[in-house]
Amino acid sequence: MGADEFAEMLVLDGCFLLEFFLRKSEGQLAAPGGAKWAWQHMYHDVLLLENQIPFLVVEKMHGVAFAGEDGPDRDALLDIFCKAFAGDLPSSRIIRPASDKTIHHLLHLHYECNVRNPAVDSEKARNGGEANGGASSLAIWKQPPVPSPRSGGDGAVKGRMTSMIPPAAKMEEAGVTFKRRATPRDVFDVSFRYGVLHMPAFVVDESVKVLLANLVAFEQGGGRAARKLDGGNLMTGFVALVGSLVNARRDVEVLRRSGILHCMITDEEAVAYFSHVVQYTTMDYDRHLLACLFRDIREHCHWNR
Repeated sequence: MGADEFAEMLVLDGCFLLEFFLRKSEGQLAAPGGAKWAWQHMYHDVLLLENQIPFLVVEKMHGVAFAGEDGPDRDALLDIFCKAFAGDLPSSRIIRPASDKTIHHLLHLHYECNVRNPAVDSEKARNGGEANGGASSLAIWKQPPVPSPRSGGDGAVKGRMTSMIPPAAKMEEAGVTFKRRATPRDVFDVSFRYGVLHMPAFVVDESVKVLLANLVAFEQGGGRAARKLDGGNLMTGFVALVGSLVNARRDVEVLRRSGILHCMITDEEAVAYFSHVVQYTTMDYDRHLLACLFRDIREHCHWNR
């Protein structure tokens, strides 16, 4: 493809994306082609990691279409997309990125809108916390790293196996109680105290399957570096948590009975999905952002055998 053809493709894609999300923000749920059912299919297609184009292209198109006396209104552009991204991750509240935040592409913007930055939250906590008391859920990130159990030539495999947690049914047998968090801050608001694992309600359907896989892929491919996190990724850690809990149909039943997991797909599909995602996820199982939670659960289950 020549330079002119490539530029034309970017312009057409940028115009499509802008029109597509403008219609959504204006309440026109029908996709540009007119079919309402097409919205979800097309929406998640444009969030696939392999389909991303530079966000700069969309910004340029928006500037041409809506340039005011003071130049392009980037806040207005971010509002269009943030509004569309609301509700994609159950229980999560949209985080509006700063106007001067560098955005690489739409999936990056979606990540910034839905996944908290522990570094930024810790800074807010040091400055007195947020008005709504959000800093109280940061304790898990302030704990020291978990000492690595790895040794020998198969250290990566051994470390992974000794750093995971039992599936939900096994945990229940060990005396763990699962409770749905009534007013979670977001989908990552998970805690474990006195044998009780509190988690927000989580819905698994075809759309969430695609979205989670691509957000994890974004973290694996550079999201961690962009956030400057020391030790791991929040989305990857969350998927590892759910993937550890869901190992068989009876695990799904335990979480469903507790009001935590709602499957819009078959139990077998849910088990296979999380097994697949966790299997192909690269992470430090001793230092990810939920490692301390994993450690506490393992210790509780060991002492309650």
